Amino acid sequence: MKIFSSIASMVLAQYKLGLTSISSKPITTWSFRQMKHMLIGLQSAFLGRSTGSILEVSGVPLFNEFFGKIIPIEQSYKSRIDDRINLFNELLSALESGFSTQNLNYANLCLNNLLASFFFVDTFRAVKGQKSSDPVDQAILFMQKNINRNLKINDLSKHVNLSESHLSKIFRNKTGSSPLDYFINLKMQEAIRLLTNQSLKIKEVAYRLGYNDPYYFTRIFTKHIESSPASFVKVSKRTNNR
Repeated sequence: MKIFSSIASMVLAQYKLGLTSISSKPITTWSFRQMKHMLIGLQSAFLGRSTGSILEVSGVPLFNEFFGKIIPIEQSYKSRIDDRINLFNELLSALESGFSTQNLNYANLCLNNLLASFFFVDTFRAVKGQKSSDPVDQAILFMQKNINRNLKINDLSKHVNLSESHLSKIFRNKTGSSPLDYFINLKMQEAIRLLTNQSLKIKEVAYRLGYNDPYYFTRIFTKHIESSPASFVKVSKRTNNR
Protein backbone atom coordinates (compact mmCIF):
# COMPACT_ATOMS: atom_id res chain seq x y z
CA MET A 1 0.00 0.00 0.00
CA LYS A 2 3.00 2.30 0.41
CA ILE A 3 3.55 2.06 -3.36
CA PHE A 4 -0.06 3.03 -3.99
CA SER A 5 0.02 5.89 -1.46
CA SER A 6 3.12 7.35 -3.09
CA ILE A 7 1.52 7.18 -6.54
CA ALA A 8 -1.70 8.69 -5.21
CA SER A 9 0.04 11.64 -3.54
CA MET A 10 1.97 12.43 -6.73
CA VAL A 11 -1.13 12.13 -8.92
CA LEU A 12 -3.08 14.50 -6.69
CA ALA A 13 -0.29 17.06 -6.57
CA GLN A 14 0.37 16.92 -10.31
CA TYR A 15 -3.35 17.09 -11.07
CA LYS A 16 -3.35 20.56 -9.49
CA LEU A 17 -0.89 21.60 -12.17
CA GLY A 18 -3.11 20.30 -14.97
CA LEU A 19 -0.04 18.70 -16.52
CA THR A 20 0.27 15.68 -18.74
CA SER A 21 3.94 16.02 -19.71
CA ILE A 22 4.10 16.36 -23.49
CA SER A 23 0.33 16.19 -23.71
CA SER A 24 -1.66 19.41 -23.82
CA LYS A 25 -4.86 17.82 -22.49
CA PRO A 26 -5.97 17.96 -18.85
CA ILE A 27 -5.70 14.73 -16.88
CA THR A 28 -9.45 14.50 -16.47
CA THR A 29 -12.59 16.58 -16.50
CA TRP A 30 -13.26 15.68 -12.88
CA SER A 31 -12.72 18.09 -10.04
CA PHE A 32 -9.74 17.73 -7.72
CA ARG A 33 -12.15 16.57 -4.99
CA GLN A 34 -13.52 13.83 -7.26
CA MET A 35 -10.03 12.69 -8.20
CA LYS A 36 -9.08 12.40 -4.53
CA HIS A 37 -12.30 10.49 -3.82
CA MET A 38 -11.61 8.00 -6.59
CA LEU A 39 -8.02 7.39 -5.47
CA ILE A 40 -9.24 6.72 -1.94
CA GLY A 41 -11.84 4.35 -3.37
CA LEU A 42 -9.21 2.52 -5.40
CA GLN A 43 -7.04 2.13 -2.30
CA SER A 44 -10.00 0.88 -0.26
CA ALA A 45 -10.92 -1.63 -2.93
CA PHE A 46 -7.44 -3.16 -2.83
CA LEU A 47 -7.07 -3.17 0.98
CA GLY A 48 -5.99 -6.53 2.30
CA ARG A 49 -4.42 -7.56 -0.98
CA SER A 50 -0.71 -7.44 -1.67
CA THR A 51 0.55 -5.92 -4.91
CA GLY A 52 1.41 -9.39 -6.14
CA SER A 53 -2.10 -10.73 -5.52
CA ILE A 54 -3.68 -7.83 -7.39
CA LEU A 55 -1.49 -8.37 -10.43
CA GLU A 56 -1.95 -12.06 -11.16
CA VAL A 57 -3.02 -14.13 -14.11
CA SER A 58 -3.83 -17.78 -13.30
CA GLY A 59 -2.10 -17.37 -9.96
CA VAL A 60 1.19 -16.17 -11.48
CA PRO A 61 2.33 -12.72 -10.22
CA LEU A 62 2.99 -10.21 -12.98
CA PHE A 63 5.80 -7.65 -13.22
CA ASN A 64 7.62 -8.91 -10.10
CA GLU A 65 10.97 -8.32 -11.77
CA PHE A 66 10.19 -4.62 -12.14
CA PHE A 67 9.00 -3.67 -8.65
CA GLY A 68 11.52 -2.09 -6.33
CA LYS A 69 13.64 -0.89 -9.24
CA ILE A 70 14.12 2.50 -10.90
CA ILE A 71 13.27 2.27 -14.59
CA PRO A 72 14.64 5.25 -16.58
CA ILE A 73 12.26 6.37 -19.33
CA GLU A 74 13.63 8.84 -21.82
CA GLN A 75 11.17 11.49 -22.98
CA SER A 76 10.22 11.23 -26.62
CA TYR A 77 7.69 12.35 -29.21
CA LYS A 78 6.57 8.72 -29.15
CA SER A 79 5.76 8.68 -25.43
CA ARG A 80 1.97 8.30 -25.94
CA ILE A 81 1.24 10.17 -22.72
CA ASP A 82 -2.38 10.80 -23.75
CA ASP A 83 -2.95 7.06 -24.20
CA ARG A 84 -1.74 6.39 -20.67
CA ILE A 85 -3.93 9.14 -19.24
CA ASN A 86 -6.97 7.84 -21.10
CA LEU A 87 -6.31 4.37 -19.71
CA PHE A 88 -5.96 5.76 -16.18
CA ASN A 89 -9.23 7.66 -16.60
CA GLU A 90 -10.93 4.49 -17.84
CA LEU A 91 -9.69 2.62 -14.76
CA LEU A 92 -11.12 5.28 -12.46
CA SER A 93 -14.39 5.43 -14.40
CA ALA A 94 -14.85 1.68 -13.92
CA LEU A 95 -14.45 2.08 -10.17
CA GLU A 96 -16.75 5.09 -10.16
CA SER A 97 -19.48 2.71 -11.31
CA GLY A 98 -19.14 0.75 -8.06
CA PHE A 99 -16.85 -1.84 -6.52
CA SER A 100 -18.54 -4.91 -7.97
CA THR A 101 -16.41 -7.94 -8.85
CA GLN A 102 -16.79 -7.19 -12.55
CA ASN A 103 -15.75 -3.56 -12.15
CA LEU A 104 -12.76 -4.49 -9.97
CA ASN A 105 -11.62 -7.16 -12.43
CA TYR A 106 -11.89 -4.70 -15.30
CA ALA A 107 -9.96 -2.05 -13.34
CA ASN A 108 -7.38 -4.73 -12.49
CA LEU A 109 -6.77 -5.49 -16.16
CA CYS A 110 -6.60 -1.77 -16.98
CA LEU A 111 -3.98 -1.41 -14.27
CA ASN A 112 -1.95 -4.26 -15.77
CA ASN A 113 -2.09 -2.54 -19.14
CA LEU A 114 -1.07 0.80 -17.63
CA LEU A 115 1.87 -0.75 -15.78
CA ALA A 116 2.96 -2.62 -18.92
CA SER A 117 3.18 0.69 -20.77
CA PHE A 118 5.90 1.73 -18.31
CA PHE A 119 7.67 -1.61 -17.97
CA PHE A 120 7.82 -2.40 -21.71
CA VAL A 121 8.35 1.09 -23.05
CA ASP A 122 9.89 0.17 -26.41
CA THR A 123 6.99 -2.11 -27.31
CA PHE A 124 4.42 0.40 -26.10
CA ARG A 125 5.91 3.13 -28.27
CA ALA A 126 6.57 0.91 -31.30
CA VAL A 127 2.92 -0.14 -31.51
CA LYS A 128 1.67 3.35 -32.22
CA GLY A 129 4.30 5.98 -31.54
CA GLN A 130 5.12 8.40 -34.35
CA LYS A 131 7.40 11.42 -34.34
CA SER A 132 5.44 14.65 -34.10
CA SER A 133 6.11 17.56 -36.44
CA ASP A 134 3.90 19.84 -34.37
CA PRO A 135 6.00 22.85 -33.24
CA VAL A 136 4.12 22.94 -29.93
CA ASP A 137 5.04 19.31 -29.19
CA GLN A 138 8.61 20.06 -30.24
CA ALA A 139 8.74 23.09 -27.92
CA ILE A 140 7.38 21.05 -25.00
CA LEU A 141 9.92 18.27 -25.53
CA PHE A 142 12.68 20.91 -25.70
CA MET A 143 11.46 22.25 -22.37
CA GLN A 144 11.48 18.78 -20.84
CA LYS A 145 15.03 18.08 -21.99
CA ASN A 146 16.20 21.45 -20.66
CA ILE A 147 14.27 21.46 -17.39
CA ASN A 148 17.39 22.60 -15.53
CA ARG A 149 17.75 25.78 -17.60
CA ASN A 150 16.04 29.15 -17.48
CA LEU A 151 14.67 29.14 -21.01
CA LYS A 152 13.30 32.27 -22.63
CA ILE A 153 10.66 32.51 -25.33
CA ASN A 154 13.48 33.36 -27.74
CA ASP A 155 15.15 30.01 -27.04
CA LEU A 156 11.94 28.16 -27.81
CA SER A 157 11.12 30.11 -30.97
CA LYS A 158 14.61 29.51 -32.37
CA HIS A 159 14.34 25.80 -31.64
CA VAL A 160 11.09 25.41 -33.62
CA ASN A 161 12.03 28.03 -36.22
CA LEU A 162 9.02 30.28 -35.62
CA SER A 163 8.63 33.88 -34.54
CA GLU A 164 8.06 34.46 -30.82
CA SER A 165 4.58 35.88 -31.41
CA HIS A 166 3.46 33.02 -33.68
CA LEU A 167 4.76 30.35 -31.32
CA SER A 168 3.07 32.01 -28.35
CA LYS A 169 -0.23 32.15 -30.24
CA ILE A 170 -0.33 28.52 -31.40
CA PHE A 171 1.03 27.32 -28.06
CA ARG A 172 -1.75 29.05 -26.11
CA ASN A 173 -4.37 27.82 -28.58
CA LYS A 174 -3.30 24.21 -28.03
CA THR A 175 -2.44 24.20 -24.32
CA GLY A 176 -4.36 27.15 -22.87
CA SER A 177 -1.11 28.45 -21.43
CA SER A 178 1.80 30.61 -22.51
CA PRO A 179 5.05 28.77 -23.27
CA LEU A 180 6.84 30.15 -20.21
CA ASP A 181 3.94 29.40 -17.85
CA TYR A 182 3.86 25.87 -19.20
CA PHE A 183 7.60 25.58 -18.65
CA ILE A 184 7.21 26.65 -15.03
CA ASN A 185 4.51 24.02 -14.56
CA LEU A 186 6.85 21.38 -15.99
CA LYS A 187 9.48 22.48 -13.48
CA MET A 188 6.98 22.13 -10.65
CA GLN A 189 6.02 18.67 -11.91
CA GLU A 190 9.68 17.66 -11.80
CA ALA A 191 10.00 19.25 -8.36
CA ILE A 192 7.16 17.02 -7.13
CA ARG A 193 8.95 13.95 -8.49
CA LEU A 194 12.27 14.91 -6.90
CA LEU A 195 10.72 15.78 -3.55
CA THR A 196 8.68 12.57 -3.50
CA ASN A 197 11.13 9.99 -4.81
CA GLN A 198 14.57 11.27 -3.86
CA SER A 199 16.14 12.28 -0.56
CA LEU A 200 17.06 15.78 -1.69
CA LYS A 201 16.97 18.98 0.28
CA ILE A 202 14.68 21.70 -1.01
CA LYS A 203 17.62 23.87 -2.06
CA GLU A 204 19.09 20.93 -4.00
CA VAL A 205 15.81 20.50 -5.90
CA ALA A 206 15.80 24.23 -6.61
CA TYR A 207 19.32 24.12 -8.05
CA ARG A 208 18.51 21.09 -10.20
CA LEU A 209 15.64 23.04 -11.77
CA GLY A 210 17.70 26.13 -12.49
CA TYR A 211 16.61 28.22 -9.50
CA ASN A 212 19.69 29.78 -7.89
CA ASP A 213 17.55 31.26 -5.12
CA PRO A 214 15.79 28.52 -3.06
CA TYR A 215 13.46 31.11 -1.53
CA TYR A 216 12.24 32.15 -4.97
CA PHE A 217 11.73 28.48 -5.84
CA THR A 218 9.69 28.06 -2.66
CA ARG A 219 7.44 30.98 -3.62
CA ILE A 220 6.88 29.60 -7.12
CA PHE A 221 6.18 26.09 -5.80
CA THR A 222 3.74 27.37 -3.18
CA LYS A 223 1.90 29.44 -5.77
CA HIS A 224 1.37 26.54 -8.15
CA ILE A 225 0.92 23.62 -5.75
CA GLU A 226 -0.88 25.56 -2.99
CA SER A 227 1.57 24.09 -0.50
CA SER A 228 5.14 24.93 0.43
CA PRO A 229 7.83 22.38 -0.50
CA ALA A 230 8.42 21.63 3.19
CA SER A 231 4.71 20.99 3.82
CA PHE A 232 4.46 18.86 0.69
CA VAL A 233 7.38 16.67 1.79
CA LYS A 234 5.89 16.30 5.28
CA VAL A 235 2.49 15.20 3.94
CA SER A 236 4.09 12.88 1.40
CA LYS A 237 6.18 11.14 4.06
CA ARG A 238 3.19 10.78 6.36
CA THR A 239 1.16 9.23 3.54
CA ASN A 240 3.91 6.79 2.59
CA ASN A 241 4.34 5.65 6.19
CA ARG A 242 0.72 4.61 6.61
